[in-house]
Amino acid sequence: MKNKRIWIILLMGWMISLAPAAEEELNTDHMAPQEMLKARLDKVLLVLQQKDTDPNQKAVRIEHIVTPMFDFQIMAKLTLRSHWNEMTEDQQKQFTGLFIQRLRESYRAKLVLYSNEKVVYQDPISKGKTVTVPTELVSKERKVAVIYRFRQLDKVWKIFDVEIEGVSLIRSYISQFNDIIQKKGTEGLLEELKRPEPKESASETPSN
Repeated sequence: MKNKRIWIILLMGWMISLAPAAEEELNTDHMAPQEMLKARLDKVLLVLQQKDTDPNQKAVRIEHIVTPMFDFQIMAKLTLRSHWNEMTEDQQKQFTGLFIQRLRESYRAKLVLYSNEKVVYQDPISKGKTVTVPTELVSKERKVAVIYRFRQLDKVWKIFDVEIEGVSLIRSYISQFNDIIQKKGTEGLLEELKRPEPKESASETPSN
């Protein structure tokens, strides 16, 4: 499970974060999920392809592009399931901020792994109040199935989960956070999230 979670974050990294930045505005609020996803990821890929741009500058620009796509508040809440209601309001605010920061740190660490992948989009699937957009991240070496799950928030479609090679980002965090809470309690989880994530070794590879 650990390696699967690392693989999810490795592929998600260059797409997820939360920070303001100076970047040309892209208004996609009126778009359907697949259209919005393509418009923003196309712009992300253009930034990543700029080889003469400082990686930190790329990170800031990409953060600004992708932030509007994600419902970080609901993502944080979903990772805790019933534990969310057991938290005080202050703990909920702390956890949400720390969770987003964890995603941001993972993102910055993985940005350098981009190597000219392309995104292939498949037909979206509507089910109830959610829309699923299947895609493939294609490189010379392999194809990776990446599924984006959307829901509407104030009439704007937002991503609330991403599934990579059959493994959900939210489900992976549910398992991780639940284990910590069972052993150390809510305050223990908050303390764990305040610590930097251990750096992955170069030999560590994803498991299927």
